[in-house]
Amino acid sequence: MSSTLAEPFPRSTHVLLSLLLYASLSASEARAGLIWKDVRQVLRPPTGAPTVETEFEFTNNGADVIHITRIEVSCGCMTIKLAKTNFAPGELGKLKIVLNTEGLAGRQAKTIDVSTSEEPEKPATRRLDFTLSTPYQLSPRLLRWSRNAPTRMQRAELVFDGGKQWKKPLLRSIPPGFNITVEPVAGNERAFALQVAPCSTGVPQRRLAELELEALGASPVALSLVLVID
Repeated sequence: MSSTLAEPFPRSTHVLLSLLLYASLSASEARAGLIWKDVRQVLRPPTGAPTVETEFEFTNNGADVIHITRIEVSCGCMTIKLAKTNFAPGELGKLKIVLNTEGLAGRQAKTIDVSTSEEPEKPATRRLDFTLSTPYQLSPRLLRWSRNAPTRMQRAELVFDGGKQWKKPLLRSIPPGFNITVEPVAGNERAFALQVAPCSTGVPQRRLAELELEALGASPVALSLVLVID
């Protein structure tokens, strides 16, 4: 003997639910708004490049015109270029970014927040990741002395590449309790030796010696040498 399972809802209810689901999906598609090609970009700027340019592409995937109302950047080093702010359904747009690398070094992460008329309180965040190779190398970056050990002189060497004409590094600050000198390296016009010695090693400490590097026609760059007694 067979039995028939009763349907949990009448067929008319199934049809109504299907229509409601379709309407919901259609409404979601209509509100899809700007669809971005990339959320994040990884840039590889050449060494010494003063600026880097890139762009984020997007499409208005909704049914209405979308207006870009606000753009906020995480760093004043970025300039935004946008040809227009209103985008019709199906229209492609490009958010262009010019990144000024002056004063930046090492690994960097910057963000751009884009607000629209569709969701003004929920900006879309785009991210730029990049690493800037510096036109100079300080080696080592840290000098260490053991506690109560002799106050021997240690040396770090600063070498510049051949892309710019650099001035002699300037000591912006010498931590108390240390003697530091900066002298050219014989036979290498692009290298400087930093000679460092503590006055005493009796007290554990960690200090920074601040250097200022400047190439002709460029803004100064700050650089630190770590000094440790432990």
